[in-house]
Amino acid sequence: MVGVIPKTKIGFTQFLKVGRAIPMKKSLDVIEAEVFFFGINIKKEWQWSDTATASLQIGEKIESGAFRTAYKCHVLKSSTLDTYKSYVLKVLHKEGIDARKQMAEMVSREMTEKEATEDFCKRSVQGQTVALDVCQQFSDAVADVSGYGETPRMIPALFIKMNSTTYGTCGTVEEFLPGRYKKIYHKLSGQTANNRVVRYR
Repeated sequence: MVGVIPKTKIGFTQFLKVGRAIPMKKSLDVIEAEVFFFGINIKKEWQWSDTATASLQIGEKIESGAFRTAYKCHVLKSSTLDTYKSYVLKVLHKEGIDARKQMAEMVSREMTEKEATEDFCKRSVQGQTVALDVCQQFSDAVADVSGYGETPRMIPALFIKMNSTTYGTCGTVEEFLPGRYKKIYHKLSGQTANNRVVRYR
């Protein structure tokens, strides 16, 4: 009797690779972080929350932009973050830190590297949180409009403090969304971006 080969999602090339020893990836970095939430309190005022903690395992680099570099990461242990989800850690690179310091100098304010990094990250989370709130209000406003369709949505972002020689003293964390992405607009220049499509998984 001839057996039936079961269907598999593994490609032929991957089957061939197991014929020789596959090199192991280097150990992933693990950082201990303090997590801070930004939102509206019961007095309808914006405020930063009390500190939570998290152990983050940093994975591969995803992309670098004008200010920051993004890394995929996983939560090993946390008092607040979900350990079954993947996240994105965004940290300022040197060019981004220098740019923020130059912006501060334009309004006659001097900043250390640590102050510039924390200021940028907090502003980023605050802006993203406000955008999330605006999207939710818009969604609520058109909820009863027949046939309106989908409305814009934002991912919540969190501010973290850490003590890492590789990733710096602070950054932002948000949920990782796999899929195909195309950047169509540069928020800094206001110009249309290139047509490059990137797949993240």
